Amino acid sequence: MISRYGDKNKFGSYTWHIKLNSLFHIFIEATVDNSFVVNFKEWRWINYKTHSSFISNNDFKSTIENAFEKAFEFFKGNLNYQWNYLQKNNQLNKVLELIENSKDQITIEYSKTNGNMYSASKTISLIRGLGIDGNIVNITLAEMIIEKYGNPEKSVNHNNFSIELKYTKKGMSFYYKLNDPFKIIYFMMATGEIAGETETGLIFNKDLTIDKVSEKYGIGEQYENSKSVERIVCYSGIQFYANLAEIIYKDDDDPIFIRKIGIIEF
Repeated sequence: MISRYGDKNKFGSYTWHIKLNSLFHIFIEATVDNSFVVNFKEWRWINYKTHSSFISNNDFKSTIENAFEKAFEFFKGNLNYQWNYLQKNNQLNKVLELIENSKDQITIEYSKTNGNMYSASKTISLIRGLGIDGNIVNITLAEMIIEKYGNPEKSVNHNNFSIELKYTKKGMSFYYKLNDPFKIIYFMMATGEIAGETETGLIFNKDLTIDKVSEKYGIGEQYENSKSVERIVCYSGIQFYANLAEIIYKDDDDPIFIRKIGIIEF
C-alpha cells in the first residue's frame, strides 16, 4: 500500500507511493526544505493522468491525510468510481498504522546498480494480516515488488495457479495468481535468511522455535502441506512452517524450528 522509491527525486529527497487500488495512486515527493509535493494520479495502462496536485508544508502524517481527503473529493464527484468514506478511512488508517509499526523496526538503504538493489540494515517487519517489509497483501502489485527489489532470482509456477517471485538472498517470496491480470500479491513468505520481527515482538531467525510461537500466539491449527514436507501452524493472518523431516527424526527434547513465515490477509 505504501512504499518508498530507491532513488532520490528531482527535489533531492525521497518519493513515497501510496496505492489506493490498481488504478489510483498518490505520490508524495519530499523536498530538502521539509515540504511535500503531492500528486493524485490515475493509471491509464500506458501512463499516468494527474487529477490533482498540491504542495504541503505540514508534517508527513498530515500530508497523507490531506492527500486522502483530496482523493476522496475526486471520487465523490465522479460517478464512474466508488470509494466511500468508510473505505477511505480504512485505507488511511492502514497506511498510518504501517508507518507507525515500521518506524522503529525498519531502516532501509537503497542504491541503484543494474536496477533497484535493496538491503535491510535492521529488522524487517512481519505484520500479521498486513504484509512484509512495507508490502501489503492484496494491495501491492508484482511490478511494485520488482521496482523495489529488482528482478527475482526465480519465478516459480505453482501448478498453473500462482507465480512465486522468489528473492532467495533477501529471504522473501511474493505470490500472485496466474489468472490475475493485475498481478496483485495475495501471499508473502519470509525465510530465516532475514532478521524479521512480528507485530507481537517475536524475533524470526534460524533459532525461532514453535514453542516461542505458541507463547506469543497461543495454540494454532496444524496440518501438513500437500507434498508432506512441512508442518504448518496457522493463525488468522499468519502461518509458521517447520520442516517435517526435522520433526520426525528429532529427539524428544529437541526444539522444533520455524523455517518460514507466511503472511495472508485476515
